[in-house]
Amino acid sequence: TVFVRVLQMILVGFAQGLRHDIKTAEQCQDMCARNAIETFGFECKSLMFYNNDKECILNTEDHLDKPEMFINEDEELVI
Repeated sequence: TVFVRVLQMILVGFAQGLRHDIKTAEQCQDMCARNAIETFGFECKSLMFYNNDKECILNTEDHLDKPEMFINEDEELVI
């Protein structure tokens, strides 16, 4: 799986999986690529990682599917 890293952008409205115990963006990517179907029951197409909160959010869509919902995040550091 290839991920495009985009800083300070989020995809609004398609979050289906959330984990608070992820330490790195790479672990979040691994969860999206390998464990989303087993853990959450859906195919992960994109993710958002909030480094300060160690929060990994998995999405059912990506910025190519829903460009109008891909917006700036100005309040928190997000990958």
